[in-house]
Amino acid sequence: MQPPYFVANGDYRKASRRRTARIKTKLVILELFARLFGWMWIGAAITSIYFLYVALANAASWSILLWSIGAGLVAKFLAVVLNRNKQRVHYVDQLMERGLTRAEATEAWKMAINGGANLLFNLQQTDTIAESDWEKN
Repeated sequence: MQPPYFVANGDYRKASRRRTARIKTKLVILELFARLFGWMWIGAAITSIYFLYVALANAASWSILLWSIGAGLVAKFLAVVLNRNKQRVHYVDQLMERGLTRAEATEAWKMAINGGANLLFNLQQTDTIAESDWEKN
């Protein structure tokens, strides 16, 4: 079986390091934006409470409250989507390190996220059992 990132000259370690660096960079960027939108959601929630008070106490315009709630909902949605994407990238990378192709790892992610079998968890349990058997011998 050919490794997931085949290198013509046979330098698999260098290709693996480049792939790992790219994955780590992608994970850091996804985490950064997920946290940014998470804080935007928190800020929008706080300002929505303030605008609700202003609208009730001063009979001010309700439109600014609705815009604040809308911005909070969009920020929350983007934070959840980016976090889920970060989990997918990490999950697929872990399965690819264990020898699966990208297509197989993506299918395993879809199965795990939709309530099916979690292939990565099963592989980790198998590794734990194998290590404990190795220690017994």
